Amino acid sequence: MKLISHLVIFVVGAGVGMAWGVHHPQAAQNLDLRIQKEVAQTKVDLLHRFASDDPNAAAKYQQEAKDAQQKLDDANKQLANQ
Repeated sequence: MKLISHLVIFVVGAGVGMAWGVHHPQAAQNLDLRIQKEVAQTKVDLLHRFASDDPNAAAKYQQEAKDAQQKLDDANKQLANQ
């Protein structure tokens, strides 16, 4: 019974979210960009923390941090253009 109620809630929530996104495409795009920005910022912060905790790991995380920073910069640029 619990599984059925969770499934119904999921389906209703997904349907409402898709309907809102279709009727408000600009707001949905802005929300998506803000979420991407927050995820990228968190990833950059975590990678810098990991690299500072272990000096040997700095080289390991350097490329991932660079990629995450690039995504963050792209999201910031797109948000600034809107």
